[in-house]
Amino acid sequence: MTLELELGQVLVQAQVLAQAQAQVLAIKKVKSLSKKDLANNISIKEGLSYRDSSFFLDEVIKFIKINKDHKITLNRFGTFYMRFRPARIGRNPKTMKSYKISGRKKLFFNPSNLIKEILN
Repeated sequence: MTLELELGQVLVQAQVLAQAQAQVLAIKKVKSLSKKDLANNISIKEGLSYRDSSFFLDEVIKFIKINKDHKITLNRFGTFYMRFRPARIGRNPKTMKSYKISGRKKLFFNPSNLIKEILN
């Protein structure tokens, strides 16, 4: 009886893993990912619940927001930093009307060499 239960559990786990791999492959084909897709991908790869992976992702984003005035370096991933973009003149291409765009802070990301190698 115990052996049948263990075999049944193994088969269920194999089906879950096959579905997870199919979802990961489907995600890889998409050119842009939403926060929901990232949380789902983390939950699949790390074996966490979707709620936990979503909480983790929210905490990382919250940390970046709180420390936005500082350079944030994540080893082997990259660096987030803010830069001031000066005021400039913009133009509506349809009407050709010019208008002033005020200066503002903008978030930049510089990937690490490891991430660059993975992506190229």
